[in-house]
Amino acid sequence: MQYKFRIIVTIHTGLYSYKCFFVCNSFLFPLLYLYRAVYIGNKQNNFWNGDNQVANKSKKEQIIQVASGLFNQQGIRGTGVDQVVAESQVAKMTLYNHFPSKDELVLSYLKRQNEEWMGWFKSSVDSRGGTSQERLLAVYDVLGEWFAEPDFTGCAFIKAASEFSDSSHPYHKAAHQYKTYLREYIAELAAQCDFRQPTTVSNTLYLLLEGAITANMLETDRESALHAREAAEILIERFSETS
Repeated sequence: MQYKFRIIVTIHTGLYSYKCFFVCNSFLFPLLYLYRAVYIGNKQNNFWNGDNQVANKSKKEQIIQVASGLFNQQGIRGTGVDQVVAESQVAKMTLYNHFPSKDELVLSYLKRQNEEWMGWFKSSVDSRGGTSQERLLAVYDVLGEWFAEPDFTGCAFIKAASEFSDSSHPYHKAAHQYKTYLREYIAELAAQCDFRQPTTVSNTLYLLLEGAITANMLETDRESALHAREAAEILIERFSETS
């Protein structure tokens, strides 16, 4: 009598999925068939299931969160990939599967900072309601709340541009782009008001905002958000069509 045994074992790693078939009978030595699936981009084969997708996504999220905290606290130059790997508690290959280089990790960090901070900033300003002019002034109230947060570490884009001052550097370019989004948002708010010389007003309000951030980061003015708001009130009154 012949007996055949077929054992199937599936092994998943960050990059590969292995499906092993062990087949034994009385005439043959155990045979091992090893299948490897390589994943490129979003392409997946049948060996990859939903649980692994969730696990991979959570690992990527874990890496970017840890990296963001380290970059914010220590700076980009002061944070190495090995430290990110150690504190994320993942294999180095797992990190490189998601972020092929430190540059990719840093640019993802800056993008995430922009998405999270701008989303919070806009919703906080808009939640104040009121008139368009009141929302413009609320910009500085929201800044004050940000400065008062216990984990406030300053503006990620100012720090990145300071560390990499060459305007052609990818980090500097990214910081410049994200700051442009903030400037455009202030211009949008100002455009909703009836100002004489609206461009002059929006440019000045933006400079007040950036000045308040820098003064607070340098600790030269702990009340910089309040002082910027007071200056903005004077500017708005001066250029308002109804004044």
